[in-house]
Amino acid sequence: MRAIEIALLPMALCAVGCLGLLTAACAMSAAGVLPPELVAAQESLNQNLALGKSLAGQKVTPEQAAQADKLAQEGVIKALDYAKAQPRSADAHHLAGMLAVFAYRSVESKVSITGSKTGEVSSETLIALHQFPPQLRDQGLAELRTAIKLAPANIDFQTDYAEATQMYDDTARSADLLNALWQRQNTMSGAQQARIARLGVQAAQAQKDTIGEACWLREVVKRDPTDEAAKTRLAALIPSTGITWQSYEDGLTAAAAEGKPVMIDFMADWCGWCKKLDAEVYSQKAVIDLGKQFVWVQVNGDMRRDLVRKYGVDGFPTILFLNARGQEIHRVVGFEPAAKFLNDMQIALSRH
Repeated sequence: MRAIEIALLPMALCAVGCLGLLTAACAMSAAGVLPPELVAAQESLNQNLALGKSLAGQKVTPEQAAQADKLAQEGVIKALDYAKAQPRSADAHHLAGMLAVFAYRSVESKVSITGSKTGEVSSETLIALHQFPPQLRDQGLAELRTAIKLAPANIDFQTDYAEATQMYDDTARSADLLNALWQRQNTMSGAQQARIARLGVQAAQAQKDTIGEACWLREVVKRDPTDEAAKTRLAALIPSTGITWQSYEDGLTAAAAEGKPVMIDFMADWCGWCKKLDAEVYSQKAVIDLGKQFVWVQVNGDMRRDLVRKYGVDGFPTILFLNARGQEIHRVVGFEPAAKFLNDMQIALSRH
């Protein structure tokens, strides 16, 4: 006699929850701003998540998993129907898109077949309790794009879309979207900035882009200094050299307060000469020692196209020297060996 135990894997989204993708919709529903039809769709989702929470870490029967499926399908159908009936409603397309993207993810179960006498696991199998068709995923992404067209200023809609593309392993597209969003950071709340920065870390990790990951991690740590995991990872990526890099905004503020000139390193993740500059110039003791008279700022040109345009940067690396008032006093274009770079630093100091 054999016993069959079914337990949801941590990856199972439909019965154990989702990423941050549905937070905005939940908040809208709680605030009571959704129309009744979408509140009904949201309620189906809430019941699904409540079921997942109650079952988290426990055994679940196929019947319970089927219940989760049913609730997810009901929410998707209600939201898509309403979005079709209200083509100009950004909220409708937004929620419909998120529910469709969410429901597409399959729920997998781990089936362990154990011996009734020994209790040992004799075999394990993964089964999919449901798998919605890929067309639903595509429809969900299309709904999110429609919501963005109807409400182009909505940061949350665009972040949801970037996260959705990341869920389906289109990390290059997600990274491009996040970089474009980041150029509008001054119009965002702190919570929105933090969410985008964390998604940026994930996208960079998926692409094995350690420089991009470090750039995003700096933004994460800036907004949450208590995030020890992020600080540890950042330290591992960029060993301490005695140089303290700052963001553009923080650097200019510090320079004005301290009366120091600013050195802005414009770089890009893909730039080989930028990596050479890091390894062969910024690591030199003479550069580090003289650098104590500057405020050091590093700007990822792909993430801050606004600054690239503002300063007329045509290639990477480009190093700008500004005085404490933010006025350009010297510029270096391209890689230079440490000795020549030290001379340019002295020129900047003489003009400050």
